[in-house]
Amino acid sequence: MAETPNNTVLRLNAIRKSYLSGESELEVLHGIDLTLERGEFAALIGPSGSGKSTLLNLIGLLDRPTAGQLFIDGEETSTLAESSITKLRGQRIGFVFQHHCLIPAFSALENVMMPLLVDRGRPDAAMRQRAAELWQREQADARWKQLIAELRQRTPVRIDESHYAPTRGSGEKPRAG
Repeated sequence: MAETPNNTVLRLNAIRKSYLSGESELEVLHGIDLTLERGEFAALIGPSGSGKSTLLNLIGLLDRPTAGQLFIDGEETSTLAESSITKLRGQRIGFVFQHHCLIPAFSALENVMMPLLVDRGRPDAAMRQRAAELWQREQADARWKQLIAELRQRTPVRIDESHYAPTRGSGEKPRAG
């Protein structure tokens, strides 16, 4: 059952996750409550073994909670069929990996198109156009980041040089000051 539409993109109610370990049950998440609104950013931090990856796997719909409710854009996910979970994951959830997860057999543009290919099954002109726009934006961002890095390296030198620059046409030698 979907909730009333609003700005809540993620809501967790009393989320629990347990794993069987031999004959005993190991509870990893103990009643997590969380709400994230559209445009909000959050950081998930904690020591190794504290359940960060487990929680992210639940939020990413890669695993299901043992108990509790998980809502994505107001849609409660616990009763959804696996095909609906897959569709929701493909259309509403994005993953950013620590390491590049590119498929070497495909071009960079084809790698950018991959989520759309998975969703739609075959490439079309609109898909190629959208991927090209995203790729161009990424290239512009990369050039901008490179320029910023170069400026950061040059700025201290320029500031330092400004203390020693002679006045043009004065014939004076550079002086500290």
